[in-house]
Amino acid sequence: MIKTHVEYEASLDQLRLFEQSLADLEESQFYQELHPKFKETHRTAFEGQIEELQQQISEYEYLTSGKAARVVANDLTNIFSALIRARLVKQWSQQQLAEATGTSLSLIQEYEDDEYADVDVSVISRIASILDLEVPTEVLSAQLSKKFVVDKIIETGIDSRVLPRLIPDELKSGYNKIRGMFKLLTSIEQIFGIRPEELLKGKMEGFNFLPAATARFKMPANANQDGITSYTIFVYHLANTLLKVTTEKEQRLITNPLEFRAEVERISGEFTFKNCLSFIWDMGIPVLPLSDRGAFHGATWRIQGRNIIVLKQRNTSEARWLFDLLHEYWHATQEPELHERSIVEHPETSAQRREDPEEIDANNFASNVLLKGRAEELFQVCIKRAQSRIGWLKNAVIRTAEAENVDVGALANNVAYEVSKRGMNWWGAANNLQIGQSDTYADAKDLLLSNADLSSPNVTINNREIFLRALDM
Repeated sequence: MIKTHVEYEASLDQLRLFEQSLADLEESQFYQELHPKFKETHRTAFEGQIEELQQQISEYEYLTSGKAARVVANDLTNIFSALIRARLVKQWSQQQLAEATGTSLSLIQEYEDDEYADVDVSVISRIASILDLEVPTEVLSAQLSKKFVVDKIIETGIDSRVLPRLIPDELKSGYNKIRGMFKLLTSIEQIFGIRPEELLKGKMEGFNFLPAATARFKMPANANQDGITSYTIFVYHLANTLLKVTTEKEQRLITNPLEFRAEVERISGEFTFKNCLSFIWDMGIPVLPLSDRGAFHGATWRIQGRNIIVLKQRNTSEARWLFDLLHEYWHATQEPELHERSIVEHPETSAQRREDPEEIDANNFASNVLLKGRAEELFQVCIKRAQSRIGWLKNAVIRTAEAENVDVGALANNVAYEVSKRGMNWWGAANNLQIGQSDTYADAKDLLLSNADLSSPNVTINNREIFLRALDM
């Protein structure tokens, strides 16, 4: 951002230099002999610098033209740059602001060079008033401290898994604490709809997160609305962020399990978690992996016509991750005419997972993809080998998997699901049969990062930082 006339003149000189350098490059013999890809790389580098300078110069010229409207800080994180813009709109130099505030030119220069890092709230409030900058006065008049703000947030009942992801680096490091608190308050408002002034002055015990959820996504028909927590809303925010930094694709979604598996194998050679995940990404469905404990088991949202899958799994078994991925994919294929849709998964042992028709179809699809269309047949083979005895079932699954050349983890998951429909919980034994341990969470994160443009201007820096913290990065 250009803050002074001297910087403005220097930026004009730099722009002319870049434009001349680009013209000289395009006329050079070196450039003419380059491969088209390398030509594009060189030209893009210069054009990016030129565009950035042009934007900064245009902004400075507009702000100092006398035609700019009064500056408003739209949220707390904008206050620091808004203070500089408000001075320029007022057509004041840094010296004039120093005189108006009774401070030195060097101090104002230091404030603006650091964008008011660690400047006391009372100073920010006074300068904003002098510059006629519209700001949330309730927040600036509050006696802010990290403990005070965090205690107020804890009062709301925000999930203990969520709060650490919202704490900005500025607060963790202790540098620029005021900016950090403003970023934290902005995040609480954007994600949960709790305005900063309400949070700081009110009693927030037992805050009801249900209205915040219904305002953001359509509640699932089978949802236990008492169980809609701050964590669910937080993950929806992450999902929405991921959609903003990924490219929309229109691909036919395959609903036949044998066709689905055959297509993955045709493209990638073998059916693995990474290959299946890549195939689903290529169909235009981003997949957000999380490793948090508890809350919901997984989710599929459709937001403005785009599907997104959330996988939540701490088990490192490839078969377990594959089953969950295919299960959620099935949800993404349903009711394609709906622009908005929401499925938030209950635990495997819940009655909702056993009895809901769409959940049954999703489980059947996942099992038949993994077991090549033989899910029911192989379950009956296992039951027969075990002579219908639950205590013999583990050995029967192992022997059947070996005899039929199928993954024992995938078969165990299918058997656990089928047994659960008969009122028995065999998921513990199924988890013990998950072999072929791998870092599936890391694989899922790597694929996300290769498909997402986290430098996209579609998301704020604050939301980008929150997203990366949620991925344990």
